This record gives sequence, structure tokens and C-alpha cells, in this order.
Amino acid sequence: MLNLKPADMRFRVTIQSQQRVVDSNGLETVTWVDVATNVPAGIIALSGRELEALAQPIAQYNARVTIYKRNDIDESMRLVFDGRNYDIKDIIPDPTNNVYMSLMCKTGYTNG
Repeated sequence: MLNLKPADMRFRVTIQSQQRVVDSNGLETVTWVDVATNVPAGIIALSGRELEALAQPIAQYNARVTIYKRNDIDESMRLVFDGRNYDIKDIIPDPTNNVYMSLMCKTGYTNG
């Protein structure tokens, strides 16, 4: 069971999903669309590392983001917090009270 206090949900995140759009030339592009904004969240960084990609260092870390339970979120979505994109890797419901859900996320070199 998660023992959260209101102060633990002090951050605000935006939840986004991918949308594929075909332009007038028939080219398909992928864009991110806001599903929900200003969502209260608790964010805890779990682990981190630095990668060397394209000759540039990239900080990458895993985080657990706890939000109030929603039924419109899946692993194809992402969160945006403080200018960073967090890919949702796994969704863990709170089985004891069904009020919260934890999103296991990764930031850094991500899919969007």
C-alpha cells in the first residue's frame, strides 16, 4: 500500500499520447498530443547513468511517478515534467486501495 501525503503529490505532469497524422502529400508524421495536463504526481528518481550517444553524453534515469488512478493511460504514452519526456515502461496499480497507480518511467534517450 502506498502511504502518500498530499505533499507527496506536489508536482504537476502532462500525459501525452502519440497521434499519426497524414498530411496533404500523403506523408505520415507522428506527433504527441496532450491527454491530460496539470496532473498531480509524486516523482522519485530510482537510478541513473550517463550514455554516450552520437558523441554527446546523455543523462538517463529511471523514475517512479505516482498519480491518482486513471483508466486512460497505457505504456505507449509518455509524461512531460520539467521540460523532460518520460516514457512509460510499466503501469503498476495499487491493489490495496485502488486510488493510486505507479508509472515506471525512463527519461533520457527516449522514443519521443
